[in-house]
Amino acid sequence: MQVTKSQKRLLIVLGIVVAYGIFDISTNLDKYKQVYSGHSKTRVAKSKSNKKTASSTKNARGENVDYLANWGRDPFYLKEQKIVRKRKGRVKHRTLRLHLLAISRKGNNSIALINDKIVKEGDIISGYQVLRIGGNKVYLSNGRKRITLQLKTY
Repeated sequence: MQVTKSQKRLLIVLGIVVAYGIFDISTNLDKYKQVYSGHSKTRVAKSKSNKKTASSTKNARGENVDYLANWGRDPFYLKEQKIVRKRKGRVKHRTLRLHLLAISRKGNNSIALINDKIVKEGDIISGYQVLRIGGNKVYLSNGRKRITLQLKTY
C-alpha cells in the first residue's frame, strides 16, 4: 500500500495531537479526576460568580454596561399559542398563528415555508393538513375548518 504525502502529513498532525493529549492528561490528572467524579467545588463557585457578569461588559470608559437587559423581544421568534384555562374550568382556544413565509416551485413539485417549517402537500403542521400549494397561496384543512394562507407582498 502506497502512502501519499497528504496522508503522511495527516498522520504527523494526528501524532502531535495525540502526544499533546497524553501530555495534558498526565500533567493534570488530579484535576480531571475531581471534575469527572463530581467533587470539584471550584467549578460550581466559578459558574455562580460568572452569572452576574455574563451579560455585562466594560465599555471604553471602563463602565459596566449590561447590553442584554435593554435588548427587548426577539422579532424573529414565533412561538405557537397554547390553550388557556379560565377560572371556571372552561377552555378557551386562542387562534394559532400560521404565517406563510415562502413558496418554492420546481416542475410539479412545490414546497412552502410556514412558521419556519418546510412543508409539502399532504404534510401536517399545527393540526392542519396541507391540501394544495398554489402560486402564492397555501390551502390547509383540519377536517372541520379550511383556511387559506397567502403570501404578503412588501
